[in-house]
Amino acid sequence: MREVDRREFLATLILTPVAFKLLGCSETCGYGSDCAGEGEAEAEGEGCAVQPGSTKVSGHTHTVCVEQGDLDNPPAGGATYTTSSTGHTHTVALTQADLESIAGGGSVTITSSSSGGHTHEFAIALA
Repeated sequence: MREVDRREFLATLILTPVAFKLLGCSETCGYGSDCAGEGEAEAEGEGCAVQPGSTKVSGHTHTVCVEQGDLDNPPAGGATYTTSSTGHTHTVALTQADLESIAGGGSVTITSSSSGGHTHEFAIALA
């Protein structure tokens, strides 16, 4: 099993609850799951410019929401997103150049962070 560095642990610890709050789901619901079935608003797709699925690894896939605001004005430091949950999540980090490429009609292929001993690939492009 891969050892998680302190920065990655703290980012996950801080960003995961923030992401769930912003997406309008409870922590047990998880982004990309059927929140509507739990009395919550449907979170999937809210504010997303694009929401690609990942490669299937260990019998499952994830989705990631690349926010429209980040494509309209790519942050100088890039942006990091948390994937949907399948009992665990991954992070996907996009650089400013990646975001500019996607916004301009290009595509990027990104490998997620490792979680549970595996990673996923995401091909990200506007439809």
